[in-house]
Amino acid sequence: MGKLAGLLLAFFFLTQSALAASPPIGQAPSDTSKPAESPVVSLQRVIDILESQARDLRQGLVNLSGLKDGQKQRRQAYLMFLDGALDYYESLQVNDDGSNVKVIANEIKSRRQNNYQAEIRKISDFVLVYQAMNILRTAEKRFTRIDSDLERLIGLAILKAGKPEIILNDAHASLAAADSLMNQAETLLDARAKNETLRFLISDAIKNIRQAYKDFFAISHFVAANTNK
Repeated sequence: MGKLAGLLLAFFFLTQSALAASPPIGQAPSDTSKPAESPVVSLQRVIDILESQARDLRQGLVNLSGLKDGQKQRRQAYLMFLDGALDYYESLQVNDDGSNVKVIANEIKSRRQNNYQAEIRKISDFVLVYQAMNILRTAEKRFTRIDSDLERLIGLAILKAGKPEIILNDAHASLAAADSLMNQAETLLDARAKNETLRFLISDAIKNIRQAYKDFFAISHFVAANTNK
């Protein structure tokens, strides 16, 4: 779980950073310690970043599982949008002499101002919500297995009731909190709400899921320590 949650959080923060501030189009970075980039290199770097962002989002959509019919339809529409964006970026050819830098830079800027960036935000939010949902469902299945195992061990008098059940109750509370947060996030996603609030909800949900897994590990250690004597 730590790896899954870590990957999701990494994707979360990378997406936020990419959306918040893409490199200035046709302008070199303001690092005075290095020689200024040529407009050609700077623009090509921007194109590469935008193309990589679109590919990452596309892969995130493809990897989603457990979607309902309506969600699958939205995913398909988003995939078509991203395929069109990738075709566009792959078609761009920046002349070595820089003669078309201004034309391409203005074209990209215009696309980003005409709903492209808003659509990218919607897609990234969709991916984040349902990736987090998948992680939550996996944690809930783990909880059910542990609950069943504890019941069996206690029933066979292999393990005494008490502490492991208290820890498991704490895990259940964390998962219930995560479920509530994710339901709120899904509602905001459907309402096309501001993604800052939605992403705070996802971040808090992931923290609760991680706490539940810490409780799972604590139970595992307790069982190992108290059944091998």
